[in-house]
Amino acid sequence: MTAGVLVTAQAVHLPGPGSPEDPLLALLAAGPAVGPDQAHLLLGRKGLLYKEPSTRLALCAVHRALGLPEGKPTLPLPGADRTAVVVSSNYGNVATVADVVREERAGSGRDVSPLNSPNASSNVVASTIAIRWGFTGPNLTVCSGETSGLDAVGLGALALRAGRADRVVVVGVEPDDDTATSIAGPLRALAACVVLERSEPGRAGVLLGRVHRSEHVDDLLLDTAEIDDHVGPTSGARGVLQVALAAAWLRAGGQPGAGAGVVCGGPADGHAAVHLSVRGI
Repeated sequence: MTAGVLVTAQAVHLPGPGSPEDPLLALLAAGPAVGPDQAHLLLGRKGLLYKEPSTRLALCAVHRALGLPEGKPTLPLPGADRTAVVVSSNYGNVATVADVVREERAGSGRDVSPLNSPNASSNVVASTIAIRWGFTGPNLTVCSGETSGLDAVGLGALALRAGRADRVVVVGVEPDDDTATSIAGPLRALAACVVLERSEPGRAGVLLGRVHRSEHVDDLLLDTAEIDDHVGPTSGARGVLQVALAAAWLRAGGQPGAGAGVVCGGPADGHAAVHLSVRGI
């Protein structure tokens, strides 16, 4: 029998003025959401030098989801062994990539700072999360367009079912820098995180169904327009944000058998969907 997957924790880090007061988002609030330049107030200063805004936001969301006290964690973190990381971000490091190209065109590769060049890797957010908390499972980044967030959730669940990890931290994050918005249009800088674990027989919690491709977009907990009204465009972070909202909503008042559907995507990329349900809370 294929093992089920539980959403065991969730958080959203949504900094900036005018952060929404939507009751669903309030369920995820674990403290003030500091901006990337103030991330040290939550994370401590060590390890943040030269980190991009999207990396700092993602670290804040994971920190909140894991329920850690302020400051640099003491390693080894309990449960770090065989914890995987899957990040969804379509524009997370695009500003660094553009800067590196401009610097090389204006001079040479020697003009690129060795402290900044690691940020040109598309996997920099996932690898930074893994290094910070000593996670030893696989770490990877998904950038598959409007379905990217749910694609990342699906890959995290697959890693659990395949026995590649015992816990998976899934993060959706996007920046709002000038380079990213010049490509994507308006973006809201935020990070959302869900923690996935295998469901043992009889274990209560919010059960995650299988992520699948879908053209049915009418069974939503929050549809795309509503999320954009409350938060703003979130691109690759949207699917993870939706799952975090659904899990928080079900955990707060769901009865056994209750459920919520999540769909993300668009005409260009198609749609991905997943169903969450309550089991014995």
